[in-house]
Amino acid sequence: MGELMRAAIALLAAALVVTPAKAQDQAPPTFSFKEFVRVDEGDSGLTEVVVEWRLLWAPPGYSTGFTIHTEDLDPPQARAGVDYVPLPPTRIDVAAGQTSGTLTLQLIGDTEVESNEIFWLHYRDFANGARGPGGGSQYTTGIHIANDDQVPLPPLTGNDDHVWFDVNSPGVLIEAHLNDIEIPAGATLRDTVMTLLSQPRHGTVEKTAAQYPRGTERFIYRPGADFAGNDGFDYRLCKADGQCVEARVHVQGRVTAPRTGVGRISGIDVEVDNLRALDDARYLVSTLAPGRIVELPTTVDATPHTTWDGFAGMAWKVYTIPARTDGNVAEYRVHVVSENPHEARIDMLVGIDSDGDGRPSAAEQRCFAGYAYATGVSPLTCEMTIEVGGAPVTYWIAGHSREATATTARMRVHEARMDAQDGGMVVTGPTLSDDLDTLPLQIAWRDTTNIEGSRRVAFVRVVDAAGVAGDFRVDLWGGTFLHFLLLPLDGSPLVVDMAPTFFLERAIFFDVPSGAERLTITARSDRPVDIAPTWYGGISQTEPRIPEGSVPSGESAWIRIGEQPRTITVEKPRWQRWHLLIRNGGDTAARIELTATLAAVPPTVRPGSYYNPRQSGSGLILYPSGEQWAGLWYTYLRDGRPTWYYLQAPQPGANGLWRSQVYRAAWNGSVARHAPVGEAVLTPLDPDRFALSFVIDGFAGSQVMEALGRGCPAVGGQVVDISAHWFDPARAGTGYSVQMWEDYEFFAAFNYDRQGFPVFLAAESPDFAGAGVADLDLQILRGAAPYYDYFAPSRAPAGILQRRIDGGRLTEVQMLVDYEELPPFTGRRTWSIADRVQPLGASQGCEP
Repeated sequence: MGELMRAAIALLAAALVVTPAKAQDQAPPTFSFKEFVRVDEGDSGLTEVVVEWRLLWAPPGYSTGFTIHTEDLDPPQARAGVDYVPLPPTRIDVAAGQTSGTLTLQLIGDTEVESNEIFWLHYRDFANGARGPGGGSQYTTGIHIANDDQVPLPPLTGNDDHVWFDVNSPGVLIEAHLNDIEIPAGATLRDTVMTLLSQPRHGTVEKTAAQYPRGTERFIYRPGADFAGNDGFDYRLCKADGQCVEARVHVQGRVTAPRTGVGRISGIDVEVDNLRALDDARYLVSTLAPGRIVELPTTVDATPHTTWDGFAGMAWKVYTIPARTDGNVAEYRVHVVSENPHEARIDMLVGIDSDGDGRPSAAEQRCFAGYAYATGVSPLTCEMTIEVGGAPVTYWIAGHSREATATTARMRVHEARMDAQDGGMVVTGPTLSDDLDTLPLQIAWRDTTNIEGSRRVAFVRVVDAAGVAGDFRVDLWGGTFLHFLLLPLDGSPLVVDMAPTFFLERAIFFDVPSGAERLTITARSDRPVDIAPTWYGGISQTEPRIPEGSVPSGESAWIRIGEQPRTITVEKPRWQRWHLLIRNGGDTAARIELTATLAAVPPTVRPGSYYNPRQSGSGLILYPSGEQWAGLWYTYLRDGRPTWYYLQAPQPGANGLWRSQVYRAAWNGSVARHAPVGEAVLTPLDPDRFALSFVIDGFAGSQVMEALGRGCPAVGGQVVDISAHWFDPARAGTGYSVQMWEDYEFFAAFNYDRQGFPVFLAAESPDFAGAGVADLDLQILRGAAPYYDYFAPSRAPAGILQRRIDGGRLTEVQMLVDYEELPPFTGRRTWSIADRVQPLGASQGCEP
């Protein structure tokens, strides 16, 4: 017989019957069969199966009908003549005015232990006037035979369950019994009694109907409002033979389901639903935890259904997290994933070695995950939180095999530090969300050692003024390509892992200014690899994406790198785009350490306002601030909304390169916080013309920019130098980048939307409006992210900007803002502000 059917199969059978030719100008009759039929087989004799049908509609006064017949599945489950009495094609006439009826089939009872089975009941309507088996269209319903003869069931074991729920979800269905018994093929757990022994502290739980008749009841856990912590309840399960076990269901809240990313450097947008309103939200990220593969050879367990009756079939490994020496307590999250095949009968267990004996025990167990084929969960996962203070903490990972032969349990273990960050991942989003149905988050990561086949895990914790709102996991799959990676030319070290590439190269990019004198690259590797610095060509003004690589000039261009550092020098390197090509022809991964420097006599790039004339609507405004440059970059997010980034770093050195982190600001209603979301490198190409190459939110790109304009206007015959960053000290974190020339005024207002996310508004005038007060129209723009294909930005009215110039300087800026929110947000955004402004740093100057 066929394998055990674990879930009921419901097949909807509905037929549309075309009337005879004389009624073809009218709508056809409509039949409906009972959706699903399930019947116990019986031990002997014949059991009748009654299938109901209804005629939903027919033209008045017309008769119609259909034919029926049975058929085995292919390959068969229930067999004609063995499990049921076959029905040959049989005509069913439906008289005029008849609206319903029944059909009767017969099952053949037996006492044979077998699986639940299905056979088909087909019917064919009298379409196009046909009155026999050959006419019309065929439809099918399934007859499910529930075999009532069972193989003996093993004893119950009473294993705890670990279940996740999303915060403010309507509830989670829990089939607790799946962890408590391994049901043999051909058997069904029936006639059990499930008793709820306790209620959870932070939610409610109730029993709900079994999946099939006489089956085991299930639970529905409903968390309390905004609760995202740990909860649980106890239950008792009793079999029909009187055996009972007790166990606990552990439920753990999370902000949203785990998210997955791919690549060494990349980013994703995440939307979180049903989270409570946030005030001064922050998104704290754990360390990026690499996966550690654990292989545990297991023996055969003579009693595989009982986990803790000895150590037969079980293997384990212990790990110790060192004690803290600074008097603080560190929080770790241990995440364990089964790497066993789905069908492998291997349980996974995780616990704390409380007694220090180096062995697992039931009392120490923190998580039990029954093997995937039994529970339907794949892959199996366990998580536990460990707090480490002045004493080390040891935990164990165990596998328990139910296989009939010796095998190996394989797992992947991640240790993430929850109260520390390593900069590998950054998450940004709204700081205020009281009017949001969905919380949009930007997640970006960088891990140059996460090669294909590797895994990383990080946890994102959402915190606001009221406390912890919850957390969620991000799983990162390693990547192949490196072309999103910028090679720094200031001597900073770069470490890259490279999987075997079978002599296919991977590329890291960098830009060389005009006037370059010497490029020096020093490299070493723990495995032999080849590298080749290769000139790619010019940097496009219209294509922002970074190409994946270059073609080396020939095999002679490759240089072998080993454990001893090797220095490569390129004299008078050509300007613009280069790639450092790397290939690993070995059979194991290699770790490569790189440093690079560049000597150049570059053209001068002065502070000022810059843009890409081929891609207008965005730009970078640079001004000196002491010994540093500050930059405000107004551009767009992936969804097209306007945004801005802040850059600040020491002024360019002798080679003309300027390298800065890229910061995203967030406003909590009173102060701004800045998070690094990428890096940018300014490479001079011509006087006041440069390439800006960058990685933002995990996406790389390049823009070629040139000066928007130069000079200064005159007031009363006196030249006034107003082009600068201006801000009100009372509202630090906001401000204005201003350009004023003889024939032009431009304001980029750097502010925040109602969610505290950075947004820029633009105001401009085709002429200098003179001293005193002038009103300029505000606009909100929607455009392309700087690493996406360009499209001309759209503009919409956003209110009025009023500025005042007194005594040759900008003294006040007022805004009356009123605009329609851009998707994904809705509604109108209105506010007014009056800023008494002063320069953030030095001005641009008046030189042409």
